Amino acid sequence: MDQVDSIASSEILVCWGPEETSQDRRLFRCCPLGIQLYTRRQLALFKILSLDLCLPSDSGGEERTTCEGIVVHSAYDARRGLHRIWVLFTRIPEDFRRRLQCWSKEAGTQCPHCMNY
Repeated sequence: MDQVDSIASSEILVCWGPEETSQDRRLFRCCPLGIQLYTRRQLALFKILSLDLCLPSDSGGEERTTCEGIVVHSAYDARRGLHRIWVLFTRIPEDFRRRLQCWSKEAGTQCPHCMNY
């Protein structure tokens, strides 16, 4: 499994081992269902990932968790020169999922499905 660290505050930074990819907030999606991001690395469909997620907490610190996801979309975007990746969360602690739901709404990173609810 690959390890992914996502730090979300004023900047969104995604780390794939030695690769760091700053994410355009208008294109990055992170919600209770999963994440959508752009990276230089192509990932195989249905690859299972171990993800370390970090959100700002209400007390000013950080809330961290480890979860799993599966790659459900991986396509090269020639215009950006990057791969567009969608990862669906398959295992995430329920309390963190609820916190992620609130954070994604505040941060504007919801997917189109979550925007409807």
